[in-house]
Amino acid sequence: MRLGISVRYSLAKGSGLSNRQLLPLVEKSTIDDIELDPSIEEKEMEWIVRFLENSRLRLWSVHGLAGHEPISSLSQEIRRKAMEKAQRTIEVAGDLGAHVVVLHASDEPIAEPKRAEQIAHAKKSLAALVPVAQRANLILAVELLPRTCLGNSLPELVNLLDGLPRDRVGICLDTNHVKVATTLPKLIHTLGRDLITLHISDFDGVDERHWLPGKGIIDWPAVWNALREIRYDGPWLYESGAIHDDPEANIHMIEENFIHWRTLADEIKNGRLCEKG
Repeated sequence: MRLGISVRYSLAKGSGLSNRQLLPLVEKSTIDDIELDPSIEEKEMEWIVRFLENSRLRLWSVHGLAGHEPISSLSQEIRRKAMEKAQRTIEVAGDLGAHVVVLHASDEPIAEPKRAEQIAHAKKSLAALVPVAQRANLILAVELLPRTCLGNSLPELVNLLDGLPRDRVGICLDTNHVKVATTLPKLIHTLGRDLITLHISDFDGVDERHWLPGKGIIDWPAVWNALREIRYDGPWLYESGAIHDDPEANIHMIEENFIHWRTLADEIKNGRLCEKG
């Protein structure tokens, strides 16, 4: 499995470091794939295009622009503005040559009496974004979200994707958004080929924490081996929050964490270990 990271989220702790500053550091590492956010100035975008043309890195994904989440809003005007941001994300991602755009089906909180109506709006919005994704030659990945957000369970995600072309729309599994950590391997098997990409981080079983794997309660070798069993072909993409002020220290920490869980998963699979380490 390839190693990926969300560049600014996982490397730049509370700083204004730009992609121009961070990507050369990633280039020197063992990281293979990157996820960018689309809040990129025109000058920086031109630089990123040139950088990627000469880089070994693969731009795997772009995360939805902040403010795109209310594509399911009950307000037509709010929904319109959110759709403009979602469309802008897809267009930027296409210009950069990304493979995937990660989208949220809602913001929160969602009032239960209005949930069905918002799901209907989300489905219409996602359907309207499919032609945009086709023009950009990429796949939309609707993220598993926590709490009251739309898409906070597998049945609801499946409902959101119902009737949409699976060659253009799938699911992003954020591991620290699940309600019960022990269900992750079964969830992965159920998703199968609909699983397009990952956001890897740990949590405490109560709420999302975006911790580095190993700090929380997730059984990472079980997750790794479940992904291997369904022949998941995307990256193991970290969306854990930066810990160190120095981005290079965060890169090294992620590299070591990736090697640790990959090695442990291999040992368990091959029978050299029988339980989580």
